[in-house]
Amino acid sequence: MAPSPPAPRSPLADGLEWAARIMACALLMVGPAVFGGWLDSIWQTKFLFLVGMLLGLVLGGGALLVMTGGKQRSMKERPIKQRPSGEFQPEAERSKPQPLDPLGDVKPPPASEPPGEN
Repeated sequence: MAPSPPAPRSPLADGLEWAARIMACALLMVGPAVFGGWLDSIWQTKFLFLVGMLLGLVLGGGALLVMTGGKQRSMKERPIKQRPSGEFQPEAERSKPQPLDPLGDVKPPPASEPPGEN
């Protein structure tokens, strides 16, 4: 008997999962600095807080990269933006700001100019 597919997760479950991940990264970033400050107060030193801050930056940044690295989409998977008429919009034209009319709708470029020459 084949295992049944997992039930779809609710958006609330996804949000709580990311909140827990972010809190774990925050603890990894702040915890070593707090621990270094505590050791500074006990041993009467002044450098362990800074060492803890640098260690927390490395640990927290690494944890963020590991957590978000699997969620990236490649350029091939990203949706292609389309003009309001539905025709394909080349990459060069996507980055250009489109003029807006007073109602907030995107105006198509004038028909007299070839695309890409402005």
